[in-house]
Amino acid sequence: MTLSEFLEKFNGEFVEVAGSPGAINQCVDLANAYIRDVLNQPIIEWTNAIDFPSKAGDKYDYFLNTPTGIPKEGDLIIFGGNKVGHISIFIEGNADTFRSLDQNYPTGSNTHVQNHNYLKPPVLGWLRFKGQIPNTSLEECRVQLEQEIAKKNETYAELQEVKNDLDGVKKQQEFLDNVIKQYANMLGITADTALIAGEIQKFINIQDELRQKDKKIDELETAVRDCNRLFDEKEEMYQESIRQHQADLKVLHDLEDKYKGLEGIYNKLHNSYENLKEDQKYNYKHLIFGLYIKEVIK
Repeated sequence: MTLSEFLEKFNGEFVEVAGSPGAINQCVDLANAYIRDVLNQPIIEWTNAIDFPSKAGDKYDYFLNTPTGIPKEGDLIIFGGNKVGHISIFIEGNADTFRSLDQNYPTGSNTHVQNHNYLKPPVLGWLRFKGQIPNTSLEECRVQLEQEIAKKNETYAELQEVKNDLDGVKKQQEFLDNVIKQYANMLGITADTALIAGEIQKFINIQDELRQKDKKIDELETAVRDCNRLFDEKEEMYQESIRQHQADLKVLHDLEDKYKGLEGIYNKLHNSYENLKEDQKYNYKHLIFGLYIKEVIK
């Protein structure tokens, strides 16, 4: 198995290897799995991490940590700080900091890429396998591991979005339940959606009736406007008739005045005629000094 396959297999998993210290020092399970599956070597049985250099045998070189020392890719880093120590698989770094493949650091954690310095916990040294490690590059494994972690983070983010959506739906449902209760209280009925729907349908029917009545009112208002317009037209005709009547009346008064004048003339003529007619009944005889006598004509 290559390092890439090893990381792909155990990424995010908790490694257990028979013959390792188990619960006493679970980081040793990851190191022994690496020795067994990648280096194809026998595991270092029942050994705490801090004792690996003394139990590893002649197939490994052990380098003590120095201020300028830098491990190589695939080296097994030995940490002190307590009686059992810690062990991890070096990936890349410099004289100050590095990254390695760890398990149970922090305590209880599964396989993952961990950042370290050389002081806390203190790095005692590192074991280096003398043979060739069957892997192109631990950096490639790290990249693949980070990609897998990124995928899991994306999945977690998607799950979180789903959870947020579900929380939102739950809040909306709670809001709708409260609205239903409020409507039920307003309508004086139990909080039953069927009953509320029935009451709403009643309101819809009432609204339809109101719309019909509003339509009828509009029609009546239109009819009233038409009647008012017709009335205005008739009123205008009436006023025009009054004006015409007044003009005719004036003409009639003028004719009446003329008639009265003509009637006066007629009366004078008639009186003259009657007088003339009366005079024709008599003969006048002239006496003297302008005196006349009249005799009835027989």
